[in-house]
Amino acid sequence: MTALIRYRPHGAGILDRNKRDGAVLVLGDTMKSASVWSDMSGRGNHGLVYGAGTPPAATPGALGYIFDGVDDYVAIGTDFGSGGFALGARRDINTISLYVTDGWVDFTYTVNINTFYHFAVISDVVVGKTYIYINGVYVGETIKVLTKSFTYSVWALSLSVTTSDRERIFNRNAANDFRIGFFYNEANAWNGSIDEVRIFNRALSATEIKRLYERTRILFGV
Repeated sequence: MTALIRYRPHGAGILDRNKRDGAVLVLGDTMKSASVWSDMSGRGNHGLVYGAGTPPAATPGALGYIFDGVDDYVAIGTDFGSGGFALGARRDINTISLYVTDGWVDFTYTVNINTFYHFAVISDVVVGKTYIYINGVYVGETIKVLTKSFTYSVWALSLSVTTSDRERIFNRNAANDFRIGFFYNEANAWNGSIDEVRIFNRALSATEIKRLYERTRILFGV
C-alpha cells in the first residue's frame, strides 16, 4: 500500500512523490494568492480564484480561502474524468450530501458552524461503492460510483446555517469545469472557509484516510 506523505509546496522530489501517490490536485494553505491557488501535485491543475479571499487572522476560519456564500469560487480547468460529482451540506436539516454520477445521496450528520471538519469521499469502481468519511471516521456509503476510482479530501468550515439548498464544497459543473465553493447561484454557494484540497486518481484505504486526517488536523484545531 502506498503511504501518504506530508505535502510540501517546493521541490521537484516532493512533486514526483505526489504524482506517484496518485495525487492529481493538491491545494494547500501556503501556495495561494488573490488570483491563483497553486496546485502542488505536479500536474499543473492550478485553481483560478473568483472573489474568494484569504480570511483575516481573527476570524474562525483563518486558513485557506473564505467564500462569501454568494458568488465566490475557485475554478479548476479539468474535471479529472470523474463524471458527475458534488459534495454539499445542509446544516438546517443536518445532512451531508454526495452527488455521484446521476443523483444525490444524503447522510445524516451534524456540522456545527465555526468548526473545521475533514471530509473524504472515496469512489471505488472495483468494489462498486462510494464511501464518505468525516474526521477520519466512516459515515456511510452508496452503490453509486464514478466513472473511475477517485478520492476527494478537504477541510471546510461553515459560517452560516443553510436554509434552502445544498451549499457546495465541490461541484463538477461540466467537462473541464470543476469548482470549489459554488454551483450555479447563491443558494448553492459555500459560506465559510475551504482548505487543504486533495484529489487522488485512486481509491484510498480507510487507513490512508485516517492518516491523512491525522497529519493535517493539528492545523485546524481538531
